[in-house]
Amino acid sequence: MLFKSLEKYDKIPNTIAKGTLYVATVFIESLNEDKERKIRIYLPSDYDGAKKYPVVYMMDGKNLFDKYTSFIEEWGIDEIIEDRVKNGLKSFIIVGIDSAKSD
Repeated sequence: MLFKSLEKYDKIPNTIAKGTLYVATVFIESLNEDKERKIRIYLPSDYDGAKKYPVVYMMDGKNLFDKYTSFIEEWGIDEIIEDRVKNGLKSFIIVGIDSAKSD
């Protein structure tokens, strides 16, 4: 897998919660078609590079965080993570892998 780009998600409007979302384009040689995919990396608002965070990998990445990129309706994963932060619970880094090539 080769990263072709990594950018902070700053599309406006968006429905991203307090954390930070990055979008990377990756090349996955083993796929038969659509070898380029986007992955979306959500860092919670309490993210501190000095601490370790569990990572959750999810499919359908474009549906996880922002209603403007979702197929029908976003899943609200960023809001769920930020609710955990607000309540003093363990937070997670979320990596969403798009199911097919997307814009």
